[in-house]
Amino acid sequence: MRHLVSRAIGGLVALSLLLPSAGFATKLDKAEQAAAISIAARGKAQAGDFKTCAELYHQAWLMDASERGYLYSAARCEQKAGLLTRASQDYARYLDGATANDALAQKARAHQIEVQAALRREAATKARVEALKRADQQREAARKASQARSQAAQKAKMTAMAKKGSAATTARPMAWSGVGGGVAVAAVGGWLLWSASSSIATLEGQLANKQDGRIVGISHEKATAAQSSANVRAGAGIAMVGVGLAAMGFGTWLLLRKQTSVSVAPMGAGASLLVRF
Repeated sequence: MRHLVSRAIGGLVALSLLLPSAGFATKLDKAEQAAAISIAARGKAQAGDFKTCAELYHQAWLMDASERGYLYSAARCEQKAGLLTRASQDYARYLDGATANDALAQKARAHQIEVQAALRREAATKARVEALKRADQQREAARKASQARSQAAQKAKMTAMAKKGSAATTARPMAWSGVGGGVAVAAVGGWLLWSASSSIATLEGQLANKQDGRIVGISHEKATAAQSSANVRAGAGIAMVGVGLAAMGFGTWLLLRKQTSVSVAPMGAGASLLVRF
């Protein structure tokens, strides 16, 4: 290895002297080029640029596969750069071609074990992160579902309250209509009762007008008709007074029952005030 590096340095010096006159005509052989690239790779490693270092060592190994130390060094730089999968592959490739007396084989096996352990830890960490991510997504989905249900329930509640408020609003005019209509119907019924009573009083007076024991104030036919008319008016009057009183009672009940309520309900970022009458 040192011999190749010395040859590479010597070749580079000779190249620098010949380039101006030879116009790049002279080229180093592949082994010398690979040695020169490995020197650059070593410099990158010393600077902490392990990714570039690994790439340069790979180039050197492709140029001179007989120098298997380039492949080992590429794997080491990949390991230090955190390129664990590539490092594991290069360690395996190195060990596949290792001989019985290979001095770097034992180190490659030890580093391969380290890389495999790191890959397992990395996989476990990734699995935990994915599990946490899925759990967060499930919690967020559950939160949104709960929020949607809450909003739907609130909307249904507000709709029901609005309907109750509308029903209560229409109940008050209905109550006054019941009271007023009941008064009117009862008044008409009362007039009919008075009219019937007056007609009966008149009829009784006419029936009391007698001569020689005979009724002379009204004929039998007219008396019968007058009695029938009075009875009809009296019956209608009683019915109308009853209906009127019932309507008045119902309207009064609507007016007197507790109808006004105030409620506060959340709506979006604020609140709404609902007054029911």
